[in-house]
Amino acid sequence: MMRLLFLIWWRHAAGLAVRTNATAPVDFVLYVGAPRTGTQTMYIALQDLGFNPLHSGYNESARDAPCQYLFGNGTKEEALEVLRGRDAAMDEPFQFLYKEIMEAYPHSKFILPKVDLDEWIQSYQNFFKKMIIPKILNSTEEFEAYGMNKASAYVAVQAGYEMIWHETFTKNHCDAVRYWPTCQFQWGDLMTDSMKQECKKGFQDHIDKVRKTIPADRLLTFDLAEGWDTLAPFLGKPIPEQPFPYVDHFSDSAPKIGGNGDGHIPMEARGGSWDFSGTSLVQRSSQRLPRAEKKGEL
Repeated sequence: MMRLLFLIWWRHAAGLAVRTNATAPVDFVLYVGAPRTGTQTMYIALQDLGFNPLHSGYNESARDAPCQYLFGNGTKEEALEVLRGRDAAMDEPFQFLYKEIMEAYPHSKFILPKVDLDEWIQSYQNFFKKMIIPKILNSTEEFEAYGMNKASAYVAVQAGYEMIWHETFTKNHCDAVRYWPTCQFQWGDLMTDSMKQECKKGFQDHIDKVRKTIPADRLLTFDLAEGWDTLAPFLGKPIPEQPFPYVDHFSDSAPKIGGNGDGHIPMEARGGSWDFSGTSLVQRSSQRLPRAEKKGEL
């Protein structure tokens, strides 16, 4: 009799635990995609869903501790301390902290963007061509004025940029996906096909590790074109009334964002008045479906 009562109690307790776990609110969201895969869009989207995310592109000092932990002599505790007061994160190098987040946050969930790696490479190259390389070319004119040919001047300026990159540990290891060694986008069109292939392999290896490590029920492989219909239910949130955001503040025509010092975009930057013509190819391709629907093309 006692054994029967114990079994009844145990089944009830186990069922209650399962139901409790199923309805437990998400305590952290980690975007495990690399830069130029919709991190800025996800930053705004998670804010709209009520989360308080950290985007390291808007708060680059937040990269120091996790970068030291991942590639230097820093500690896990210091890396996770950066996330105190936050319940979501994205952009480098946070995409590598999925194991640590799983351990620290029992109800955490993870978002992996669907990415065409060739488009991702092209997006990064476009970003550098618009935002970085023009500055380099302006510098080459000074070298050419002293009789140096354009190719030699370009290499000389690039060498100077390499010195700048090596000035800090974080910039050398956690900036512009340099942790995948052949992803040297600052070389522009001098980046060879073999470099691009190895760069894509670094990203693909990361994707494979993510899928192998994170349980399927905690990982959403997300196409940005799916918008709220997929994202909100996965995170246990109601679908917002406002449209799903598609943004890229680091285009050539957008003004420099200073933020308010804590990684938040000023509210005026969210008003849609800026020209986001530099939106990554990955994000732009994801907009084709909803835009076509609005135009009645589908």
